Amino acid sequence: IKEHNQYINLVKKIDFSNKKVVNAKKKRVFIESFINHPTYTIPNCYISKIISNYKNYYCCGILRSGDIKGQKMMNSFDIDKIYFINDGNIFSRIYFTILSYRALQKTKSIKDLLNLKINKIECGISIYEQYVRFKKDTNIHEIKNDFYILLAKALILNKQFEKIFKNHKDSFLVQSETMYFPFRIALQTALKHNIKVV
Repeated sequence: IKEHNQYINLVKKIDFSNKKVVNAKKKRVFIESFINHPTYTIPNCYISKIISNYKNYYCCGILRSGDIKGQKMMNSFDIDKIYFINDGNIFSRIYFTILSYRALQKTKSIKDLLNLKINKIECGISIYEQYVRFKKDTNIHEIKNDFYILLAKALILNKQFEKIFKNHKDSFLVQSETMYFPFRIALQTALKHNIKVV
């Protein structure tokens, strides 16, 4: 904690502000930091500020809800507008679990699962790799019960990313990871809305 605060105080002395930003409403540089670690957040912030200063775009962060360290780190880079993603409330979880159940009831095989797309997002591949990562089970021949919950989570994430990205075409997303939740969902949603991913 001490070293983290010392670093933030040091970075705050550098002027990262971009006084020439003219596209704050539509054109933005989004910076994700879903891994709560400074060595992940810092490079993303540096890259985003380079793009921001070159393109005159406004920088916005995307963090997991409750990530105070990440928020402080981004603030030290003069990134004040931050979107927070979460796991949804009880009503959205029930709603998307029902949608998940309906979608997977039509899925008869793992091959069908891997080809499953919802709203142009490769949800099937996303939940498959998420399942394999945490369950360490690669011998999958049928639809697992866990897939229903994972698909509901993917849909909840997609809804939040849609809200963030939909009105900012030709913007940028700086992202260092492309697999697993929420990275793959963020990546695909950004590309769907013509956002360039760095």
